[in-house]
Amino acid sequence: MLSNEQGLTLLKRLAEDDAFRSAYSADPKAALASMGVDKATLETLDAKCFAEVELAGKKEFAALLADAESKQTTAAMAMDIPKVSFR
Repeated sequence: MLSNEQGLTLLKRLAEDDAFRSAYSADPKAALASMGVDKATLETLDAKCFAEVELAGKKEFAALLADAESKQTTAAMAMDIPKVSFR
């Protein structure tokens, strides 16, 4: 799984960087590696992550990025899930 930081970086690059979008379309695994995702993480990602697909437009990725960076999303992602213990 990508870290939160890596996910945000991926959205930003897909929203703003035409060269990265082209590289990602051609070879998602190599594009992720180029942004610093380590080999161990790449090996844990589902094969569907590397399927050939047509990317959404830059506006769509920008909207996803804005949503991911919103205060509500940040607060929800930081929520601690209570752990229940039965004796």
